[in-house]
Amino acid sequence: MEKMTARMLLPVATLLIGATWLWLGIYEYGFWLKGPGGGFFPAIVGGLMILASVVSLFQEMNKKGFGYKWVTALPLAACVLILVFSQVFGMLVSVFVYLIGWLKLFEKYSWKSTIAVSAGTMAFIYGAFVKWLQIPFPKGLVFQLLQ
Repeated sequence: MEKMTARMLLPVATLLIGATWLWLGIYEYGFWLKGPGGGFFPAIVGGLMILASVVSLFQEMNKKGFGYKWVTALPLAACVLILVFSQVFGMLVSVFVYLIGWLKLFEKYSWKSTIAVSAGTMAFIYGAFVKWLQIPFPKGLVFQLLQ
């Protein structure tokens, strides 16, 4: 086997996650108890993750060269930053700042378009999830201190 590259780490990680969910679904949550049990869906998804991970791993093993660009890690880094900032400033503020940053810096939208799309998206999220469905998003430490 060739040496492990950075692009092989994600399929290996998803393989381990899929194996964990498959095991939990079958042995811990009850896969089939006179019909689909609580572990039915986690086991199916875990099995599909294992299959997709093995296919992806073999594809990466057959590639020549490294070819990994740091830009491909930006969405993952942005998700981690949203999670961190949502604990400090709240989920809605963090997503709003993310949208502005992504649209302006990476998609190269004008300020007018960036603000319009970000504000419209946040209005939809607030109206649909906070007001209509009444889903409690994390408020963050700053807003908890202000209350």
